Formats: sequence, structure tokens, C-alpha cells
Amino acid sequence: MNEAYIGLVGVAVGGFIAIAKDLFASLFKQRKNAEYLAIQIVCILDEFVDKCYEIVLDDGTCQGQPAGRHYYDKDHYDEFYMPQVDMPKSIEFPTDVDWKSIDHKIMYRILMLPSSIRSTNQTIYSSSEYSFDPDNEPVFEARQDGYSKLGQEAANIAIELRKTYNLPKREIEFYNPQIKFEETITKFERKNGNG
Repeated sequence: MNEAYIGLVGVAVGGFIAIAKDLFASLFKQRKNAEYLAIQIVCILDEFVDKCYEIVLDDGTCQGQPAGRHYYDKDHYDEFYMPQVDMPKSIEFPTDVDWKSIDHKIMYRILMLPSSIRSTNQTIYSSSEYSFDPDNEPVFEARQDGYSKLGQEAANIAIELRKTYNLPKREIEFYNPQIKFEETITKFERKNGNG
């Protein structure tokens, strides 16, 4: 009878070891998939943050002068401020990653970015209806306000992914886009009476 119990315990222990081994392998694979996803997304977000920074700094000038000119003839023209940095239409993420390998909250924030970009661009295009040469102030304000918020969100997501998956911090020698984003957001909150 003791041999039967020992055999039964042996089978149970063997089954537990097999299950534990499979579970460990599955968790290891999920972690590796998440790290792969994080690396790809962080690189894409860093590039997007840089683009947002360029848009926020764009004041419609080229070498300190209004960038646009409307010529009446070769000697007569009007100058106006014109965006120098194109806005992204969206942001594309890789399809060869396992999105389920990361936390659903961060996944949602990442996957909402393209929709937020389109919404921001629509707000900017709408503001152009009320913008008249030469200053185009509503357009530049909408661009700076919208892209400072988008840039800040993208930078925050990248920071969270770096922390979670132990990726190196982004070292930027000459500028800190997040400081500029925060300053711009605060400026527009104060202007709109929200700060």
C-alpha cells in the first residue's frame, strides 16, 4: 500500500514539475515578446517625440523672417508666417509583435496615439478657418498646443516602457523636449484660463 502512495506522489510531483516547467517557459516567452515590443515601440516614440518638438518650435519663420511670400510681381510681395515642419498624418506601429504581452493599460495608450494625432490634426485644420495672413496665429497656437500634448504623452509612454523593461534611458545632449512640452502646455493653460 505504501508503494502505491509513493507512486501516486511521484506521479503528482512529476505532473507538477511538468506544469511548472511549461508555465515558466510560457512566462519567459511572454517577457521576451514584451521586451521586443518595448524596444520597437520606444524607438518609434522617440522619433515621434522629436517630430513633435520640431512642430512646437516651428513659428513660421525661416532665418528669422516670415517664411511665406505672396508675389504680386517681381518687386511687390506680402510676407506671411507659414509652417516649416510637416505634421505627421499618423504613427505606424509594427505588426510583428505580441501586443498581448504587455499590460493592457499601456497598450491602450500606445494604440490611442494614431487616433489622437488625427484628432489633433483636425483641430489644427479647423483653426486655419479663422487664421488670416500674415500671422496665422491660430494655426501656430493649435499646432504648438496639440503637439506639445502629443509629444508629452509619447515621451511618458516611452519612459514607462523603459522602466518596465529595463531599457536604457534616452540621453539627449542638446535639448530636453519634455521641458519645452511642459512650458508650452502651461502657457496655453494660462492663456485659456485653466492654469
